[in-house]
Amino acid sequence: MIMINKINNLSQSKFIEIFANIFEKTKWIAERLYNQKPFNSFEDLCFKMLEIFKTTGKENQLKIIRTHPDLADKIKINLLTINSRTEQNRAGLEQCSEKEFNEFKNLNDEYKK
Repeated sequence: MIMINKINNLSQSKFIEIFANIFEKTKWIAERLYNQKPFNSFEDLCFKMLEIFKTTGKENQLKIIRTHPDLADKIKINLLTINSRTEQNRAGLEQCSEKEFNEFKNLNDEYKK
């Protein structure tokens, strides 16, 4: 309960700074979420955030999905946000062999079709 109180007490600018990248670079979701404070729990916050995503138009949903970085893209690794880089490193994607990197590239390309 202490953590959710800290979240509820964040200024608008700090709240948006923290939550703007939960869905890849979507400041607008954080702005809408801020307007739904106070949150009863972390689960309530997550539920409301997902509802914002679910109830937005299909085009916005696709835009969010398309802005998510490709997995294991060696060429673009330095362009990733710190969060995305950490996420991929935790999954061990930086340790892929050349063959595995190529397979990810092919799968990423297929996914985009």
